[in-house]
Amino acid sequence: MAENSDGRYIFSRADSAWVKGLGVLLFCLHHLYWKRVMAPVEISVENADQLLVAWTKMALSLFTILSGYGLTKSYEKYSAGPFQFVKKHIVKLLVSFWWVYVPVFILSFFFHIWGTPVEIYGGINAVGIRNFLLEIFGMRALLYTPTLNQSWWYFEAIIFLYILFPFFYRVIDSHPIALLTVAALPPAIVGFGLYWNETFQTEREVFWMLPFVAGMLLARHDTLDRIKESQAKHGWVWVPVIGCALLVCMYFRSRMLILPDTIYAIVVIMGCIWAGLYFPGFITAFITTLGKYSMTIFMIHSFLYYYFDVSAKLLKRVPDSYGIRYVVFVLYSLIVAMAFEKLKAGIVGFFKGKKNA
Repeated sequence: MAENSDGRYIFSRADSAWVKGLGVLLFCLHHLYWKRVMAPVEISVENADQLLVAWTKMALSLFTILSGYGLTKSYEKYSAGPFQFVKKHIVKLLVSFWWVYVPVFILSFFFHIWGTPVEIYGGINAVGIRNFLLEIFGMRALLYTPTLNQSWWYFEAIIFLYILFPFFYRVIDSHPIALLTVAALPPAIVGFGLYWNETFQTEREVFWMLPFVAGMLLARHDTLDRIKESQAKHGWVWVPVIGCALLVCMYFRSRMLILPDTIYAIVVIMGCIWAGLYFPGFITAFITTLGKYSMTIFMIHSFLYYYFDVSAKLLKRVPDSYGIRYVVFVLYSLIVAMAFEKLKAGIVGFFKGKKNA
């Protein structure tokens, strides 16, 4: 179970794929059964639907932690300057987005419930062009301009964090507590009810600094490597530890909004590391496959269950009992994401072939 040649245990790409795959299962569950939830939610059978929404909201914190973690590990090996590093990762993110945006943009002329992209963005005029440009550069959530997909607000938040990454990296070793405190202030203000705005509390970049910085700290101190090594040596001792920690986090998540999500997500990551070590291979293979396509699934899944009317109607015909609709939705999203990636690979291969001819 050692991950590298010198026998050390490391938090590997396979572990990251496990976390992302579970994240897919959580955000699909969250969005398929989403409803407006006001904290606190009493823990009871009668409130099961609200608890489901509250407990699965944590999914994006998983991805934000991994972003901070991955960026930090990459930067530790990077020889060029911070500007080039940030630029490289923002361009990579946007290119991945454009590969999905272009086909979705075309399909939206025929299937989008809000009308054509021209109608959604506000017409062929200065305002419409502005809205279109903000969308394709991932920044529409900055001004809350019209969008083809409300879930894409996350791109603005993560780009904002990428831009701040060099600053965070400079101070994270010398002033980690101060940085965590500043990052925790926005979710704490909302979590303790000192400020409330339904959109602002989840869709602003300042609320995602905490998991991002936490991911950076985990990377700087090799914490996930140490956890994996301990789990490999002590195995089942970790089961009650993770189980009890999850129950505590789920309790606090039901009492307040996004403040507990960072610790909650870290506990879930610990569980994913353990699962990657001990779960049967076929389960790991499926979860990591979801993880491999997680970015594409995130970008397209909302169209499948909501924005594209034909697709949404088909999903609603699937029985909802015993989680059948949810299972179909996850598999449907995975198949469509794989088709998008096949299309991308085909186009790239075609142009490479033309270039080399």
